[in-house]
This record gives sequence, structure tokens and C-alpha cells, in this order.
Amino acid sequence: MFKNKDIAFLNLKMQLRKEGYLITKEYPKNKGRDLLIVASKKGKTEIFWAKFKRDFFHSFNKEFPYFVSENPQFSGYGESININHLEEIIKFNCDLILFCYANGKVYSVFPLFFKKFGETHKLIRIQERTNLYLQPDYSGEKKPVQEMTLSIPLSLLKRFI
Repeated sequence: MFKNKDIAFLNLKMQLRKEGYLITKEYPKNKGRDLLIVASKKGKTEIFWAKFKRDFFHSFNKEFPYFVSENPQFSGYGESININHLEEIIKFNCDLILFCYANGKVYSVFPLFFKKFGETHKLIRIQERTNLYLQPDYSGEKKPVQEMTLSIPLSLLKRFI
């Protein structure tokens, strides 16, 4: 069981090396909660966006009851990403999003698949709680924002490690 993102990301990098990847660059993203990893294997460069998650999105069925009733094969847990972060992941041309869980398991999904599936099925929600974000005008002021997230069923993620 990993207590924090640093240990989970260290485990991920160790597993990537075991799989034959040479990690060439790492960039902390999303206030250090995520990690952009550039790696190569057999001459092919791949870009991974790693996100540490303590657990799955347990309230997926509750948040999207209509979707689950229409698609019972997708009942269960889900996963979600802040829509702005997903756009950034796509902008960086990431090959895969890697969800690193506290239990040591890592699941993957293609960024464009995540976006298309979530948008097609309207699996969008606005967080009830607010987070403070710095304003883009460099004023130093923070504004409370209710984040918008996009979700997909966990069954659509593929076990990576």
C-alpha cells in the first residue's frame, strides 16, 4: 500500500524500467500531484501522464444513474479527470494516462478515448466543493472554482501494472 504519490510514482518508474523503458525526462504537473514521463523502448518514444489516486471513483453509479441504467455492463466504479487537466494531457500528445493507485496497481487509458467516451455519454459533473486557483492575470489572487470533471467506467481502463 502506497501512502503518497512519491512512492507510487517511484514504483511506476521502477516498473517501467523493468519493462524495458528508458526514462529520459520527468515533469511534475498539476501542482506536483501528477507526473509527465517521457520514456523510450526499442527506439520508440512514449509520453505517459501519471496520476496518483488513493482509490477508485466509488460513487460513479450514484452520480450517473441514467447512464448505468441504460448501460448496466458499465455498473460499478469509475474514474474521473478534471476537464482542464484532460485538455492539457491531450495538448502534450500523451500516449497514455496512467492511474497509479495506493494499492500499487496501475491502469491505463488513451486520453482521446477517455474524452470521447465521457463526452459522448455526458459523464460530466461539477464538483460540489470549491478549490482555490490562482488567476491567470498574475495578480496573485486566488478565486474559488468548482471543478468540472469527466468520468468513464473503470471497466474501460486496462491493467498496466
